[in-house]
Amino acid sequence: MNRLIYIGIGLVAGILVIILNMNTNLFDPLENMIYDSMFAMKAKDYGRDIKEDTKDDSVLIESNPDLDKNIWVVGIDEYALETFGSWPFSYNIHARFFERLIEMQPAFIFIDILFLDSSAKVNDIKVDYDEYEIQLITDENNEIDERFKTALLKAKDAGVKIFLAYPADTKVKEQEAASGDMYLHPAREKPYSIEGSDSGMIHFKTVKTPLAEFASAAWGIGTIAAEADPVDAIYRTVTFFGTYDDMTISHIVFELFLTYVDAAPGDVSIIPGKEIQVRNAHVPVYGETGEIIRRIDKDIHIPVNARCQTPINFAGRYDEFRLQLQYLSYVDVFYSDPEYLRGKALFVGPYAQGIHDIWVSPLGPMYGIEFNAHAFNTLINENFLVKIPSFLNIVIILFFTMLISFILSYIKIWQSFVLLLSFTIVFLISGCILFLNNIIMLYWTPLLAVFITYISAILYRIFIGEKEARFIRTRFANYVSPGVVDELLKNPRMLELGGEDRELTVFFSDIRGFTTISEMLGEPQVLVSLLNDYLSVMTDIIIKNSGTLDKYVGDEVMAFWGAPVYQEEHALAACRAACLQMRYLFHVLNPELVKQGRPFINIGCGINTGIMTVGNIGSKSRMDYTVIGDHVNLGARLEGLNKEYNTSIIMSEYTYRQVNDRVIARELDDIAVKGKKQAVRIYELFGITGEEDTFYQEGVSL
Repeated sequence: MNRLIYIGIGLVAGILVIILNMNTNLFDPLENMIYDSMFAMKAKDYGRDIKEDTKDDSVLIESNPDLDKNIWVVGIDEYALETFGSWPFSYNIHARFFERLIEMQPAFIFIDILFLDSSAKVNDIKVDYDEYEIQLITDENNEIDERFKTALLKAKDAGVKIFLAYPADTKVKEQEAASGDMYLHPAREKPYSIEGSDSGMIHFKTVKTPLAEFASAAWGIGTIAAEADPVDAIYRTVTFFGTYDDMTISHIVFELFLTYVDAAPGDVSIIPGKEIQVRNAHVPVYGETGEIIRRIDKDIHIPVNARCQTPINFAGRYDEFRLQLQYLSYVDVFYSDPEYLRGKALFVGPYAQGIHDIWVSPLGPMYGIEFNAHAFNTLINENFLVKIPSFLNIVIILFFTMLISFILSYIKIWQSFVLLLSFTIVFLISGCILFLNNIIMLYWTPLLAVFITYISAILYRIFIGEKEARFIRTRFANYVSPGVVDELLKNPRMLELGGEDRELTVFFSDIRGFTTISEMLGEPQVLVSLLNDYLSVMTDIIIKNSGTLDKYVGDEVMAFWGAPVYQEEHALAACRAACLQMRYLFHVLNPELVKQGRPFINIGCGINTGIMTVGNIGSKSRMDYTVIGDHVNLGARLEGLNKEYNTSIIMSEYTYRQVNDRVIARELDDIAVKGKKQAVRIYELFGITGEEDTFYQEGVSL
């Protein structure tokens, strides 16, 4: 019963935490904190230390194996701002930038710049940079727009894939809503298939697309809409798909990925809450010089939640691409070797604090272009972080709360604290190992459930369990062995009012001629002292031999074996205790009494084995753990027969059957038993075979 109470405490604590976790955001801040800490633990300072080399200016000591070497960031940084003036740059500059990229032949380019309006809204300047002169102020705005469009078309014709971005919002912005209509026809041309319900997906109410002429001239476009965690405003996921009116619109990173694996929208199946399937993907394998040497055909499965989001497996902190020498300033593209970026996936965007495109990631602030580059890196490496299913988290919480509570019922309070500390350390280490293998689990929530279980169990033990334990120790410590007390502490149910039938061995002993001894001693104090000495030794022998002291009735001692702790050889244990009592009496106590001039003590013992009723018998206010039944009565009668047969220990045939090959005994007689037609055979016991210290009469041999 006591164990069930502890398990129940763990079960209730686990269910409470599960309900709170499923219906509130109460634990999300702590879960996010540990999740982000896992990223910080995983992220190493790759490339931060460099050493000089005679063959090169500097060489990285260690490169980041999680970062694909073909992903490059081209940053519009402070150098670019100093060169081309204030932001935003003229479309003329971007047009010349595209023309330069045609010469370099990268795999594709994602431009994280919004070309939503005509160049008429962009301030033009004139820049002379090395041998390139970019004339900006003499052209009319429409000519600038045409040059920008022409540069996009030239890139498309040359196979240079330039992708433009556009924002989307879940809020209605009246002044921008109409611009979304320009993108209706291209979006409808993409037959993305949604299987199942899209109710959990993000429903955008406003999109602000690039100018139609720019959108049609680019290789492709996609939204850069992102959703921060509502708990702490940190961006941890990429949203691959959302809906707008009756369309399914895609994230720019997913559009880049489709191009990367040479797949079409018709090969994509969207299953919100499960995965995004990309069938017939042709994953490229690049050579050292940036050319595709072959493709691997396969189906790709991207795990997503109901909002079509997947966690980004960040390959490093802010500035990771620069530290890995996979970074180039926007300005440097104009004069770099054309082979420098051949075959690379370029992510072009703001990389200066003054442009204010900074997002907060689990690893701290990073520029939006870095964020999308890490999302793309997660995709092409198929390095997905997979969350443990909710039902498995429930199983984990309930399993550990009930396991811990069950263990707490066996150990001491200080041991339970060590257990809790050890569990916390092991659990967090296990979580780290799983995270390094791209498996995300709940960290804080199971630990909180275990903490609540621990505190509840300790409080129960202090205010209820320990009170009960103190009662048991006080009541039984002097009557049974420590092992029996421990058993009672483990199962206090045995102390409930009532009993059970069990095969036991009962023992009775009584001092012969006690009245005569009392008269000879005279003073009551002397009699009491003698009786106390005698009973103390007799009781110690019973308890040391795993017996349960039932009661004293004057000089009579009653005990039994086999309860409350089950004993396989309860009959033999009772016989051994009786023999040891007699040996002590004959060889220790009586010789000492003779020396003191006191009368010696002679006792008779009766032993019987059989089915008896054992348990707490009495009233709720006063009860005794005792045995009753016919076999108990027979044991008491055998003790009295010692006077008639001039013997010391008499046992019944029921006891003798269980110990006949282990004891030295002789048959005495058959006696009639009240209520039974057949006589009971009785035996005199002298000692235990092979145990010389149990023989109490001289002349008895093995």
